[in-house]
Amino acid sequence: MAVDMAEHRDRMYTQTARIQRWVGDGWLGRWLVRAFVDDRFRQGPSTRAWRSRAEGEEEVAGWLDALEVFGVVTLHDRVIPGARSNIDHLVVTPWGVYVIDSRRYVGRFPERTADDGLMVDGRRRDGLTNGVRSQCEPVRQVLGADVPVRGMLCFVDASWPRSGRDFDVRGVRVCWPERLRRELLSRSSPIVDVPAVAAVLAEAFPPVVPSVPVLRDDCGDGIDDRRVVVSTLSASFEDEWEAPARVDA
Repeated sequence: MAVDMAEHRDRMYTQTARIQRWVGDGWLGRWLVRAFVDDRFRQGPSTRAWRSRAEGEEEVAGWLDALEVFGVVTLHDRVIPGARSNIDHLVVTPWGVYVIDSRRYVGRFPERTADDGLMVDGRRRDGLTNGVRSQCEPVRQVLGADVPVRGMLCFVDASWPRSGRDFDVRGVRVCWPERLRRELLSRSSPIVDVPAVAAVLAEAFPPVVPSVPVLRDDCGDGIDDRRVVVSTLSASFEDEWEAPARVDA
């Protein structure tokens, strides 16, 4: 969540800075920010993708945090040392540990293919399940063979058939948020010391620290002074644009 929101904010600042480089921070700059950067209007495809994923992570986090009353501990946004990816949700239950990756695919239909692959809206998405499997490996190395570790891929706002069920793809469980409680909880005897395992994982996989946005212009140079950018963003969110007064010749 934190890393996706930081990336989303970074892209917004960068887009705003480029507009200001072109036309300044006057009325025209503020209007362009509202039209092309403001969340209520339009953003570039990459910015929308980052924001969408962050919203999906937040929704899944809410479902997972609600399981705390059952003795479940969830660690959100954890860094994998030496890797570029991060773990969205690291869940410790009395019956095992789950590595959960959350994705927001509005209205799309995930399904398993005949060759044990993942298809989403008619397109192969094996990279999603492969990513979860790769995230499980360092967790298994830290915990050893005594603690079962399983990967899950949770689709938010996806379209599931009325008779559809969650399914496995190469050892990764594919489901939706409402299904998490049934998947993570069990009536069998506990086999995991939740506080001890959670402490080990929290130390091995520290939380993501959102980076400070670095604004870049077209030449790739960093822009140190962000005060004008922030003021322009704030003004664009709060104030209505007014056309300049007409000046008669």
